Amino acid sequence: MGLGKTFMTLVAIAEYLQQIQVNNDQARPVLVVAPLGLLDNWEQEVSDTYAPAYHPFAKIIKLQADADLPRFRAPPQTIPSNTHQEDEQASIQKALKVGRDYGPDRLDQPRRLVLTTYETLRDYQFSLCRVDWSLVIFDEAQMVKNPNTLASRAAKGLKARFKLAVTGTPVENSLRDFWNLLDTVRPGHLDAYQPFNREFIRPINRVPREQRANERQQIGLQLRAKTGLVMLRRNKVDKLEGLPVKTIYTGVEDQSPNTRFYAPLQCTMQRKQADVYDRVVANVREQAADENAGNPFLAGLQRLRDVALHPALLDGGILPRPQSREQAQRLIGESSKLECVVDLLKTIQEKNEKAIIFAINKRAQEFVAAACEQLFAIRVDIINGDTKAVARRSGARTRRRMIEAFQSEPGFGVIVMSPIAAGVGLTITAANHVIHLERHWNPAKEAQATDRVYRIGQKKDVFVYLPVLRHPDSGSEPEKVTFDQNLNRLLNEKSALKDAVVTPENVQPDDVMHNVFSKGGPEPPAVDLQARDIDTLGWERFEAFCAVLLGKVHSAQTQLTGVNDHGCDVVLRGKINALIQCKFSEHSHRDYDSEDIVKEICWAQKHYNDTLHEEFKCLFAISNNVHGFSRRVKKSAKSRNVTLVDQSQLKKWLKRYPVTHNEVAQKLAKERVDS
Repeated sequence: MGLGKTFMTLVAIAEYLQQIQVNNDQARPVLVVAPLGLLDNWEQEVSDTYAPAYHPFAKIIKLQADADLPRFRAPPQTIPSNTHQEDEQASIQKALKVGRDYGPDRLDQPRRLVLTTYETLRDYQFSLCRVDWSLVIFDEAQMVKNPNTLASRAAKGLKARFKLAVTGTPVENSLRDFWNLLDTVRPGHLDAYQPFNREFIRPINRVPREQRANERQQIGLQLRAKTGLVMLRRNKVDKLEGLPVKTIYTGVEDQSPNTRFYAPLQCTMQRKQADVYDRVVANVREQAADENAGNPFLAGLQRLRDVALHPALLDGGILPRPQSREQAQRLIGESSKLECVVDLLKTIQEKNEKAIIFAINKRAQEFVAAACEQLFAIRVDIINGDTKAVARRSGARTRRRMIEAFQSEPGFGVIVMSPIAAGVGLTITAANHVIHLERHWNPAKEAQATDRVYRIGQKKDVFVYLPVLRHPDSGSEPEKVTFDQNLNRLLNEKSALKDAVVTPENVQPDDVMHNVFSKGGPEPPAVDLQARDIDTLGWERFEAFCAVLLGKVHSAQTQLTGVNDHGCDVVLRGKINALIQCKFSEHSHRDYDSEDIVKEICWAQKHYNDTLHEEFKCLFAISNNVHGFSRRVKKSAKSRNVTLVDQSQLKKWLKRYPVTHNEVAQKLAKERVDS
């Protein structure tokens, strides 16, 4: 990350187009697919990379609603005569002016650079897949890591002489991500998914947890060798000269070889904070001993995480926005961790340098930003999932404008960010200090966040700080190892694996629970998945969760489907035979408003009836959306006899039929339906 992938891609495009010119060949258009927030970055990079006299493109088209998309929209396309699916009529209402019939108004003119998003590719796939592109570049290619999304299928359908996947994180969760990225740009290089799964994924899932890191490394090295020169890998340690030094400081004395111990980062809890922390632990142990109290461990971890930031954040509490310097100091004084952060900022201010503070908890983000404004008399912006990438209103504070203001302001400065929102396409080299107020469960996400600073263009040495909260009684009571200390240790154990394709797996909640809650109390059992966990699963674990849960609800056997799933994610056999389509959204608080969830499972029905020689009469469409489905989706489902299931129904079932995290992991490891 931060090593000039966009620049190298533009140089490659220019070389390619030059060769086309030498050979008097037709220079077909070039397509770049990227997240919405990066389209402006690509425009800027083009002007920065090419001198006007050597500009290789006849024109740059930004295929987006607030740019060039409206003038290239075409009337709905008619269905080809050999199409059997009547429902495809609605799928091609969105069409573009491509092909000779549109003459000079056509999108696909020679030597054009077309910039678009993954959403536009999905919506206009029938038009974009008709174009003969010279090159197709997928920027932040992990956006198509899920092989079953419409965007991923559209990406595979594009015609091009050469396809390039550009990403700093080819594996975010599972090696299935990597298989799909490579299968998108070079189909068949890693074989079909089923043999790939047997050779590379299942061996990792089968070994005991304590052996998994070593197994992942061995599998990753084998996979790296198999990809060969198809994957060009560039890392800072081996490939880049002249980049400043990055030093990671932590508050744990038995730190990993990659970090240095720094005593001020060992934050000993205030007595009041420690008392609140102890009450949470005691409460969890008390509930665990009560057979009728359910499983309190996951909720307990979240409560401890809140207390570690500030006792006032416990159980959804909100810290008041400080109205004065004195109020900010008083509130910060109630949290050892926040005191540590402020002390760091004072040192950074003395150096007249800039810092980024990463935090996951939005209530903590808001307080830290407001407190820093009072303490240091500066403006502190927050960039998280609520921050707009683009804005139609002039002067609105988008991510890009916030970062530009932060970069251009001389002297000391602070910006507060979510490590999740900071993972894609942000360059903030004006800062050279990174403070992780909270550690992310996923080491790859944390590395992405840090590399917003440590990348090409950074002129100063970079300092990364990992404050770790310590219990004041840990000297006399060794079992009082805090949530912070456990998570820090586990993340260090899962540090990046050099020269292997794999990245470290997430820290799982049950990894932390054993040490935090079991001392002097009941041993945490196999961890039940809680209702609040549904939105954190990610698409692949969500499919496995639905398979386990629906299997219990209907007393049936369930199997996940393979990559070529034909619109079905889970096959259920038992008292009823059913097919299930699952849609996981990271924006679950909106109504689900796409009829694709209904159409895909209907399309799958005939295929599975024919190939599995069974009759699947029941069809389920499941989403994690909290507010359910829109009226048009409900109408579509009713007309096709599809049962819709939203998050509220999943929660009701989960309360009656508990599902453990281990059951979800086991379902992912099992053989899939080969249709």
